[in-house]
Amino acid sequence: MVSKLGSLRSLKPHLLVRGALSFQIQEGPKAILLKGRLSLNRLSQPLRLYLPKKRLAFITLLVVGLLTLSILWLGSPRNISTLIAEGDRAFGQSNYQAAFSYYKKAANANPFDPKPHLQLAKLYQLTNNWEKAKIELSLAAEFSSDLMEISKEQEKVRQAMAKPKEIEEKIRYWEGVVKEKPDYRDAWVQLAANYYQLYQYSPAKSAISKALEVDPNFEPAKQLNDLIP
Repeated sequence: MVSKLGSLRSLKPHLLVRGALSFQIQEGPKAILLKGRLSLNRLSQPLRLYLPKKRLAFITLLVVGLLTLSILWLGSPRNISTLIAEGDRAFGQSNYQAAFSYYKKAANANPFDPKPHLQLAKLYQLTNNWEKAKIELSLAAEFSSDLMEISKEQEKVRQAMAKPKEIEEKIRYWEGVVKEKPDYRDAWVQLAANYYQLYQYSPAKSAISKALEVDPNFEPAKQLNDLIP
């Protein structure tokens, strides 16, 4: 059977024929008998990409499957409880970095469990990271039915976040007092103590030095002076 090149429906898409315009299709082992000087590119682009794509799909499915199994394993209640227990043990040993890692894994495995969020909030409080502590407590409160402990922690965070503002107001007040009364010993002590609470050691040291200039034998001023680095 002889056909023109324009009628190639019987050929596979990846078989390319270049050269003369005619060829024969016959039965037998050789499906295509070419006449003349024709070249048949059996390794055309679609065929070359077939196996790699198949392997890529298999590898992708394998990776996704392994990740899914890992998530399911971590997300099981028993494993989340184990992570929290390990975190509690590390917390009790003051190994805060390990505790943070365990609680974070537990929270990622099950974001709806309030316990790891509560524990993370406590860790953030130890480093004065009040904003992150506030966020974790909000998550814990959203997913917990027992809000008593969470409410206590939220109040502690609220007070801690408000404290610097209150201290700053006191600093402004005592700065005004010593400006009007530079020989007022107790005002200098109060100013130094408030600076000290905000970890502002340089102005605290300067203020307590002024108090000792006024009264070198004032014992509270001497004690505070020894505390300031």
